[in-house]
Amino acid sequence: MESSSAFAAAKAGEVDIALVDHSMAESPVEGYSFKTMESYDYRILSMPCVKSGNTTEQGDPMGNDVTSDLAIRKALTIGLNRQAIVDDVLEGYGEPIFDMFAKFPWGIADEVANIKDGDVEAAKKILDDAGWVVGADGIREKDGIKAEFRLLYPASDDTRQSCAEAFAVQCKKIGINVIPEGSDWTEMEKRQSSDACVIGGGQYTPEVVARFYFSERIGGPWSNIVRENNPIVDEHIRAAYLATDEKVAIKNWQKALWDGKEGGSVLGDAPYCTICYLEHLYFVRDGLDLGRQKLHTHARDLSLMANIEEW
Repeated sequence: MESSSAFAAAKAGEVDIALVDHSMAESPVEGYSFKTMESYDYRILSMPCVKSGNTTEQGDPMGNDVTSDLAIRKALTIGLNRQAIVDDVLEGYGEPIFDMFAKFPWGIADEVANIKDGDVEAAKKILDDAGWVVGADGIREKDGIKAEFRLLYPASDDTRQSCAEAFAVQCKKIGINVIPEGSDWTEMEKRQSSDACVIGGGQYTPEVVARFYFSERIGGPWSNIVRENNPIVDEHIRAAYLATDEKVAIKNWQKALWDGKEGGSVLGDAPYCTICYLEHLYFVRDGLDLGRQKLHTHARDLSLMANIEEW
């Protein structure tokens, strides 16, 4: 069920467990307890890395003249106040992140630990140094191009919509005009390589690094939709695939994110602006014991039932 339908079903006593979003978390339901579950279910923004002018393998539009500028992507990732989105949009039910793989062995949590959240002044300097000049309307321009782009989200997902709108408000502070647009998955798939998108994920496999950053994955459905094409990143990913030792493989997955000089993470090419991990929120009928829950993945319903023999 959609979150609102699940909440209504719980209030009517028709279900034993209801998965809800943050907007319903503070509304008590008689006969049910409210449970929060830790997850590595991330929400991030994809930002196409190539300029416009071409089409994808499927004939859809490709490229974006604003997000293809590294300075824009860097400024957004540095200037975004993630904690504010978690607090104000998600009612505190989340965790700010700079690396979408931070909870995994192949993540780079240590490398991004010292990044300052919401550093607006540093973001402005990046844009100033790159020649993005603030116009009379407060929006920057460079070479006749206005610093604005559309940000797509599935209209059926209230959480992604809220994240998109909060992101857009914050971007005005550094002179970038982000236009949130509700859509459906079919339309988003057609525009995934030309417009920014609010996307999510969180599977326990380093293979996701390749899905996001490997140039050989370009062209697949929801696979490297930003069209990241960095030969050094590719080299590390190939080394990870070919490794016969797990520790060596993990080291190479980490290097694909950041090797000290290059990488696909916020420290390098920054084709994705990370926001947060979500907490998964449930109303559970009184008397039902869900056992010891594991860390939840993006597939929320399956995560909940992973230990069903303990219920």
